[in-house]
Amino acid sequence: MEAGSERKHLNVEIREAFRVARRRLEDHARRKRADVKTHDPVPQGLVSKLFSVERHGYIETPDGREIYFHANSVLNNQFKSLKVGSRVSFNEEAGEKGPQASTVHLVTKTRTTAALPPARIRSTNRNTA
Repeated sequence: MEAGSERKHLNVEIREAFRVARRRLEDHARRKRADVKTHDPVPQGLVSKLFSVERHGYIETPDGREIYFHANSVLNNQFKSLKVGSRVSFNEEAGEKGPQASTVHLVTKTRTTAALPPARIRSTNRNTA
């Protein structure tokens, strides 16, 4: 019965190896045919002008252009959190008076935690009886 069990496990392992290989070949073929979608990076810029009362502002792009945005385009009701100099990501589209930003998202800086030491675990010695 041991030999039959080992043979069964071996067959499962071989089948799994071929399934993985087939999947890798299919993925490779899709990339070669350009069937895989690629996404353009989301543009970022800095808020250069902000008109709180009128509820709009302008984003300066890295190439120096200014793009209009309205408070309604700012995600998560974060218009009040914006300040001149805030880094935002956005989608650019054609507006009635020129380019405008939609889907404006406030970019927050994340702290890296790689340099933090491991947490110390305090042990307690309790005798259980």
